[in-house]
Amino acid sequence: MALDLSTFEALTPSQFITFTIPNTVNHRCYLHTPLLRIAVLDSPIATADDGSPTIAAMIVPEHRETDWNFCTESGHLQLLFNFSNISRLILIDRFVGPFVGEFLVEDVELESKELRRRLRFKRMPNLIQSQVPIIPNFRDGVCNLELDLPSLRKMKNVQFEVDTGTLVQPYLTPMVSGIFLIVSPLNKQIQQGYTPRALCLGVGGGALVSFLSTKLGFEVVGVEADEIVLSDTNDTHVKIDGLDVKFDVIMLDLDSNEARSGISAPPIEFVNRSVFQATISLLHNHGILIINVIPPDELFYETLVQELQDVFHKVYELDVKNDGNIVLMATVSPFVSNGHDSAFSKKLRAVIVGSYMESIVEL
Repeated sequence: MALDLSTFEALTPSQFITFTIPNTVNHRCYLHTPLLRIAVLDSPIATADDGSPTIAAMIVPEHRETDWNFCTESGHLQLLFNFSNISRLILIDRFVGPFVGEFLVEDVELESKELRRRLRFKRMPNLIQSQVPIIPNFRDGVCNLELDLPSLRKMKNVQFEVDTGTLVQPYLTPMVSGIFLIVSPLNKQIQQGYTPRALCLGVGGGALVSFLSTKLGFEVVGVEADEIVLSDTNDTHVKIDGLDVKFDVIMLDLDSNEARSGISAPPIEFVNRSVFQATISLLHNHGILIINVIPPDELFYETLVQELQDVFHKVYELDVKNDGNIVLMATVSPFVSNGHDSAFSKKLRAVIVGSYMESIVEL
């Protein structure tokens, strides 16, 4: 759809528009990208008495393209309020990733009044890739919890903090619950001073990576195909050169790259015995592979289960009961965890809400 230039001929209070245009400059050092993202925000309060509005435009600093201030409407509004005489703010950045394409980080308010920060990809705009709770932080200590999100956005003394200790994406808690299957050997090693390691294939908004690190004490490696998405997360992850180490847990949270085929996970390329054989080589003898699955059809799911059973000792299933989501868990050894009263088991149960661990079934 062509951009209607008349949209920008007059100020419209609170108007927020984003679009992409070809980068005709594409300088080797500045804004080196084939497409530019342009965001235009009109102030809800600033007007010009003499008919000459003050318009400010800025290029987003390099490597800060995905900061909250520069990639969300709330962030733009906060910038605008720092300069009360500005009527229109224009931001120019390279908000495009080479693999996932253009994406959006947005703050929303649910009917329950809870606040969320969400990541969406333009190729699948109806799918929430990741979301985390956000909490308003009142810098002067004065707060009113009855305020809605639009009101909070207009307050200069409010900043939003991400709650990395809570999982709100429906399938993430079931994925973490899968660790219960290896709780006994993990607890034994932790008592010996060992720090458990997790490999997360697919980082998205970083909710899972952060949770494993901050709530369960894992040393986490996050692998993301698109560097610009990875830079947007507020996670804690540890780089291990060459990945020449063994992991206790591998979390696979990747969806199909092809929007035309609809939402499915994991990508068809991963449903392959050689991939799972490579995966098992990265796991300890007590290790586990946990996969978020959105099967496009029954054959896909049956093939995936069979390939896992051909490589791993045992395969388990947990129905998320959310739009077809299923979590599959595959263990390297036939060991069945029995350390239900161990320290790590209690720690795991303390951060898992619901009866997911009791709903795991062997296939």
